[in-house]
Amino acid sequence: MSRRGKMGLFHTLGLLLGSALLPGAAHAATTAITYTISHADCGANSFALYLNGALLDTLDTSVACECNSTPQVVTFTDPAVLELYDPASCNDFQVETVGDHNVAWGYVRVDVASDEGAASACLFDGSPDNFSPSCADRPLCDGFTFEVGAVGDADPDGDGVATGAGAACDNCGRTANPDQADGDGDGVGDVCQACVSAPNDGDSDGLCDAVDNCDHATNPDQSDADGDGLGDVCDNCVDAPNPGQEDSDWNGRGDACDTCYASGSTDWDADGTCDQVDNCVGYTNPDQADGDGDGAGDACDFCAGPGAFDSDGDGICDGIDNCYYDYNPDQADSDADGLGDTCDFCAGPGTYDSDGDGLCDEADNCYYGYNPDQSDVDADGLGDLCDNCASAPNPGQEDSDWNGIGDACDTCYASGSPDWDFDGSCDSVDNCLGYTNPDQADGDGDGVGDLCDNCANAPNPDQADSDWNGRGDACDTCYASGSTDWDTDGICDSVDNCVGYTNPEQTDSDGDGVGDVCDFCAGSGPADSDGDGLCDGNDNCPSSYNPDQADGDGDGVGDSCDPCGAIIDNGNVQLGINCEGHLNLPFAGDPLGIGYLGLRYLPTENPSVEPGALAEGWGVADATSGVAGYANRSADFGAVNMNVVGFSSTGSTAVSTVQVGSTFVVTHDYHPSALTPWLYEVVVTIENISPDPVDVRYRRVMDWDIYPTVFSEYVTIDMGTAAELFRTDTNGFNSANPLTFSSYQPGPVTDAGPSDHGALFDFDFGELAPGESKVFKTFYGAAGTEDDAEGALSAVGAEAYSFGQPSNVGGPDLGEPNTFIFAYASVPAGPVCGDGVVDAGEECDDGNTTSGDGCDAACVVECTDADGDGYCDPTCVTIQRDVYGQVADATIWARYPRSNEGGGAYLHTGLSDGEEKKALYRFELDVIPYGATIESATFSTRLYSSGTNEIRVHRINAAWSESTVTWNNFASSYDPAVEATLVGASSAVRSVDLTALVQVWVDGVQPNYGFLLEEDLTALTSYRASEHSTVSHRPSLEVCFY
Repeated sequence: MSRRGKMGLFHTLGLLLGSALLPGAAHAATTAITYTISHADCGANSFALYLNGALLDTLDTSVACECNSTPQVVTFTDPAVLELYDPASCNDFQVETVGDHNVAWGYVRVDVASDEGAASACLFDGSPDNFSPSCADRPLCDGFTFEVGAVGDADPDGDGVATGAGAACDNCGRTANPDQADGDGDGVGDVCQACVSAPNDGDSDGLCDAVDNCDHATNPDQSDADGDGLGDVCDNCVDAPNPGQEDSDWNGRGDACDTCYASGSTDWDADGTCDQVDNCVGYTNPDQADGDGDGAGDACDFCAGPGAFDSDGDGICDGIDNCYYDYNPDQADSDADGLGDTCDFCAGPGTYDSDGDGLCDEADNCYYGYNPDQSDVDADGLGDLCDNCASAPNPGQEDSDWNGIGDACDTCYASGSPDWDFDGSCDSVDNCLGYTNPDQADGDGDGVGDLCDNCANAPNPDQADSDWNGRGDACDTCYASGSTDWDTDGICDSVDNCVGYTNPEQTDSDGDGVGDVCDFCAGSGPADSDGDGLCDGNDNCPSSYNPDQADGDGDGVGDSCDPCGAIIDNGNVQLGINCEGHLNLPFAGDPLGIGYLGLRYLPTENPSVEPGALAEGWGVADATSGVAGYANRSADFGAVNMNVVGFSSTGSTAVSTVQVGSTFVVTHDYHPSALTPWLYEVVVTIENISPDPVDVRYRRVMDWDIYPTVFSEYVTIDMGTAAELFRTDTNGFNSANPLTFSSYQPGPVTDAGPSDHGALFDFDFGELAPGESKVFKTFYGAAGTEDDAEGALSAVGAEAYSFGQPSNVGGPDLGEPNTFIFAYASVPAGPVCGDGVVDAGEECDDGNTTSGDGCDAACVVECTDADGDGYCDPTCVTIQRDVYGQVADATIWARYPRSNEGGGAYLHTGLSDGEEKKALYRFELDVIPYGATIESATFSTRLYSSGTNEIRVHRINAAWSESTVTWNNFASSYDPAVEATLVGASSAVRSVDLTALVQVWVDGVQPNYGFLLEEDLTALTSYRASEHSTVSHRPSLEVCFY
């Protein structure tokens, strides 16, 4: 819905031809095309500029959400752009918003310059209903409309005559007029003019200017009371004829009606009172009211009393206001000092109370000391608090020796000696001069008071201290023995276990020769680099805080600095797999700053199990013997009773095998699902290696911490048809040990929350004989919506599942922007056709049980051999948006490094406005079975280039999203190696062979993030994108495989 500005409502949006080229100008050379866009961007938008259907450029808006008079202007002089304009015909111009459309549109004008003339088109002016748009330069807020998606239309009135700029354009773009009648030859069609016979009707009142008695103001009744030929609506003296409209004093009242002017005075405010006697010049007040009689009329007198100023707005003029800067209409003055209480913060004269005791400084007997009682024992006018002799009057506060005791009370001063330390002992007899020791204690009788004696237990009047440790030589046994004791703890430095620290007891709890007071860790040595309480010499991870010293693989290197595992992804889902098969692997350089990677959805780059507690894990147990092995970083501090037997990985797969005591060997095989791009399939195999039957329990537990509302998520747990699943719960902080349990909210649940919780799945697989194995599948993944997540579960035949969804708008109901998934599916005994694994007895397994796709419902190879060469003919698919499969494409531009250009009808490479552009493409290959042989892969695109540059293809090596990718966030995320090349042309369809690159993706050697096009900065090439209106012109990838 649009909102109109103050310029009002008009009738139709149309295009107005400003000045068309002469017919003979068909051979004129176009020199410039300029778009002028008056706007204010109140959201996050850019403008797409089109000429005759071709996208010229996409540029950021230039004006923020405010009224302004500075339109955005962009001029094209590139010959490749100018060639698109044909002066011999009518050319179509359009401007579209790209973004949230929260833009205030003022006017949009296009000007075309050539060496023989100029043309212009007014695409929009103020409102879609503007009957007479002109696109003249003006302030935006004189007329605007919000949320107009696009402006410009080749034929808005549907009369068959094109509207725009050039030759033969519609002379009345808002109203259908196929005959193009123009009776007065002014270039504007008759149906758009109320005044056809004369040049114009400037005020639109239906009367031509030539006969209108007020041609600049609407007055269809032509009223003229004084008959002077000027309409009343624009006559400055309606009551007396004055055709010349003389107004000598410029007050808007004609001389013929102005009595003040006639008497030789003026009346600037036109209130009928001449200025020399007007009590409010400049204010219209014909009654001259003056309520307070101060000579200033009420119309310009805003307060009572003399003067016209009332700074605080309390109705009392400043001249008599007792608080003229503070609002106090009651003028209260409790202490009658002439200052109103509102601005008088103390009792008595004055306004300052330096000590905050409620008495103004001028009335306070101790204005720099808080003494509300004003006590003055000696009545000398100085409060006791600040009187240096409170017991004897001394108003002068004389203190000749500057010791803080007034001479009137200072007995030492009276006797001719000072007392600098104020202890009552005059300096001439004080045994500790400079130290306050009124008792003059001297235990060893050496004449030096104990308080300042460096050896209070032995007489040493000379205070000798040869080693400068503060202990006199007479008491210093270490000095006597030839040593020192710098920390004066009674232990000589030569045997002190903490020199520099006072520790007379010499405690050394860990027996490493370093006293506890200076030993900050357990074990040998005093250094603890990571602050975990273990000395570096005894720490299995000296640079990483790990007080538990967990070492899951028993290699002597703590788990916190031994990241055994792999980070894998399929282009949509990313997992961090530890060697023991649980998630949350240390992730150095994590762009999110978490430091661990568990499960992430790459299109939004959001995590799910690693924020907060690293609570994700699995465990297996024998309920009969109580043997259990389990792994969970937070809940169990790593792996318990597990030894890693083997771990291997590629960029998209990982296989973990661990042994639990002498009871189990467990394998977790992580690989992309062959049936959906939103899930990783985990084939779990539990083998009983003990000589006895075991009663198998298995647990998978996760704390869902879903971005973007981490610690506030909705959780769904559906137990479905899983017969082996006997218990579920939303307590994701449980141990991974299947033999322990703590409940928060038992499952099943639907959209439980929002809260900080997760999901627990406990399975009872029953008895497993010695040498037997139990095989089943779990799944981890994520999708952009709940519908996609449910589709993924259906594709893999999930029997139970959990969703973790954020609590933002659209989170629990739509699953946006991401729904994270855990699921379970049983595996029947023996080979299973359609599971994507070629088992014994199967010729093929393409992940489905559909015949006709090369591998039939019984997993037998089926094919045609039309050429009779004894080999299957390949299957070929063409991936193209809205034809088959999923495609993403976008342009990134260095000129606007934070802007996304994923929604335009064209992509670009090369040089544009002085900065580089690159084009990104990604074709989803989920239709092609994992490991298939690629016979051919051909990329095709329709391009238009200003040169014949070599255009290079590179493999992209990081995830990106069409709707969010920018120059900045993509950076240089592509392999510098060139995969293939094509050559630019002015207009052509180009194809390039990408067989080798697609084979790498299908084999899982590299994840499919797509590819990038770039060229030297000597040309600009445009490519039709997947948003182009002609489907057949969109980019495509044809792949043939078997």
